[in-house]
Amino acid sequence: MSARWLVRFSAGGKRSGDDRGDRRPLSLFNEASRTGVRNMKVGFIGVGLMGQGMAENLIRCGHRLTVLAHRNRAPIESLMQLGASEAETAAKLAEDSEVIFLCLPNSKVVEDIIGTLRPLLKKDALIIDTSTAEPSATQRLQADLAASGIGLVDAPVAGGPKQARDGELGAMVGGAPADVQRAVPLLECFCREVSVFGGPGTGNTAKLMSNYLVLGMVALITETFQHARAADIDWQKLYAVMLCGSGNSGALRRIMDAAVEGDLDGYPFSIANAAKDSAYVMSMLRTMQRTTPLAEAVNQVYVRAQSAGDPQRFVSRLMAESSLIE
Repeated sequence: MSARWLVRFSAGGKRSGDDRGDRRPLSLFNEASRTGVRNMKVGFIGVGLMGQGMAENLIRCGHRLTVLAHRNRAPIESLMQLGASEAETAAKLAEDSEVIFLCLPNSKVVEDIIGTLRPLLKKDALIIDTSTAEPSATQRLQADLAASGIGLVDAPVAGGPKQARDGELGAMVGGAPADVQRAVPLLECFCREVSVFGGPGTGNTAKLMSNYLVLGMVALITETFQHARAADIDWQKLYAVMLCGSGNSGALRRIMDAAVEGDLDGYPFSIANAAKDSAYVMSMLRTMQRTTPLAEAVNQVYVRAQSAGDPQRFVSRLMAESSLIE
């Protein structure tokens, strides 16, 4: 890999000639042709809230997309209307794909799916895992697959379902250089920013650092507005003033734009996923021997929230849950 390539994707700057804002209809715009990236046969497993938008943008880039059958039919049927094919089995998806994207809930599911796929994959196949997973698990999987000539790149993303649909995600990438070089043009189909951090597992390490920050912010924002309500401080007025100060952030806006209108589902990220990610953060920090009282406190917010109600409720609902106040 050339030094120029490393600078281009590791520096974190906006790519030259980039025009991610151009979102013309699929039939009128083939980004793969524009950038010179050849159209590829791409498989996708996990077209949920995040995966559907990623998959739509892969089609927009001109790639031939195959999705794995799932009982949740709405996103699959929507993608098929855009030109995707459906594979009834993992074997069929592996047969039809040069590259397979994963967007799955946790490391255990990733390991199970890769275990199913591995004997079915051809040599030189590439798996790009956009899930938030444990770095140590990613490293084990990558070494195991590499022995069979199969590549694995960890590329978890920052952003939500809207950013996935708009092609405005950020990817944190780790992997062997040759595998990363193959993955980056595909990631650019749905990412505004692609940053390469190093070898296998480093993308997931960076993602957990990012999520630690966000989980802490969400915990503080939701608790602050609980206390404000208890003190008879008007949410809308307080939020309007906060937007003028250092507290203004994407997390604050995602939660409060909706909350001041009475909608507590403004941040579409489940308590279950937050608790899972926080547990991964704690495991990483323990391995690094860098646990802190703050990290423990953030983790406990989501441990308690998960045991206090429906784990699939969104984190923005914490602002109405005074039962979490001691």
